[in-house]
Amino acid sequence: MAMQVATEQRDLYQSEDDKIGEAYALLSVANAYGMDEKLDDAMSTATEAQTIFQEGNNKRGEGAAWHMIAEKKMVN
Repeated sequence: MAMQVATEQRDLYQSEDDKIGEAYALLSVANAYGMDEKLDDAMSTATEAQTIFQEGNNKRGEGAAWHMIAEKKMVN
């Protein structure tokens, strides 16, 4: 259920060409992957979000993405 909602959220932001919204939605997707213990998928998705935040010069979002990446590395 969490993955479905997060994916729908990402798709909505993509359709609106809202890159920062998409990146936040990707963090939700990464979190859902983590809950499903799919750590490699969680890491790659969080890294994708981090890249979008960096390109958009969104420091708060980039920090959130780096935090999630670090969390997943500690578990993995």
